[in-house]
Amino acid sequence: MATRRAFLSGATVSSVMLAVPAARAISAPLAPLLPMRAVIDRSLLPAHIFAERARTYGAAIDWFTDDVSTLWLTELAPMLRDRAEPIAGLTRTGALFCLERWAWDLRMRVVMRIDHLPTVLGSRQHRCAAPLPELVAAHLDASGPDFPSHTADLAFAGRNLWSDCTHAAAPRSPGGLSDPIASWVIAPASARS
Repeated sequence: MATRRAFLSGATVSSVMLAVPAARAISAPLAPLLPMRAVIDRSLLPAHIFAERARTYGAAIDWFTDDVSTLWLTELAPMLRDRAEPIAGLTRTGALFCLERWAWDLRMRVVMRIDHLPTVLGSRQHRCAAPLPELVAAHLDASGPDFPSHTADLAFAGRNLWSDCTHAAAPRSPGGLSDPIASWVIAPASARS
């Protein structure tokens, strides 16, 4: 049976535990809540749709064609070294692999990943890396060619869904088709919810 003294003691400990992180949060700079840059492969039509939706969230667009290394070395890495903030994008999975590896050195991780796999019928099947629910994938499957707008919404307004997706392997394309692409967010490890 709980006594009044045990209850008050527990309440005091709880309030102190809550105050310590709050004091740290006040003294520490606040982490950005949303990605403010979108990394887009110019050669992908769905990426253009993603970029248009990202602009509605106020994101700057960083374009590249096929090889993301020049963009990383000249723009992204220097910017992220000065101020680590989330970045989002829609690229081929190979480009995402490179960005993920380079971001590790900056203590950043993939925190959202949705693979968009081509199907025999010319549409895309969507596979979400944990923790995104499969309900999201079903919604994207039903959205047809507008899926990039919906994934941009998840990237820029779905921070509560972020969780470490590092090392998530790209699933095999149905029917062995190639050209897997992915929508993703890379964020500082401290920005995960």
